[in-house]
Amino acid sequence: MIRPGAAFMVANGIGRGQNRRVSLRCALLAQLNVEELSGYELTRRFAGFPGLFWQARSQQVYPELARLEEQGLLTSRVVEQQSRPDKRLYSITDTGRKRLGDWILSDSPPSFAKDDFLMKVWSYGVVDPASARRQLAVHRTLHELRLARFEDAAREHAPAEVSHLDPREFGEQLTVQAGIHLERSLLAWCETADEWLRAREDATPPGASPEERSA
Repeated sequence: MIRPGAAFMVANGIGRGQNRRVSLRCALLAQLNVEELSGYELTRRFAGFPGLFWQARSQQVYPELARLEEQGLLTSRVVEQQSRPDKRLYSITDTGRKRLGDWILSDSPPSFAKDDFLMKVWSYGVVDPASARRQLAVHRTLHELRLARFEDAAREHAPAEVSHLDPREFGEQLTVQAGIHLERSLLAWCETADEWLRAREDATPPGASPEERSA
């Protein structure tokens, strides 16, 4: 029996180890579905807004573009430039749009990325709560900055009516809204975590050992 969400992978001969490569492949196709771009421009895109939820380095992007072109999912052309090196522009093909559409409508399991900060939070009970609160405050500031970026993106393209959004901007704005809700949720959690740490700080004798804190 095929697990839910595996149909797209099975249909395209994809193993578990290749799943992340497929996501990168389709992330590139998604950007090229909007406009023709060079490899450099694609890398810059992932350093901007899309980088808030998906990251790709140049050493990943260029080999994947070559594979996509070999598979007929995109085409490229060389543009001559004066006083600068020529650049290669990539465009998605009809086959690429079909592959992208299949991927968009395939199931996606919840993402559980490795999170260095949450691994630290896991052990907050055995460190000085006042020090943990200071570190938490730094982390909260980072999420406030990310929330501001999402809210700026929402204001920049906010339509009078959602139904009036350009089809290619519609999904982008839904992603922006997801980022806003996620960051607000994480900031609310930061407030809860600070309350818990403050209560522990109030109840912890000064100079208490890790064993006493975890008692």
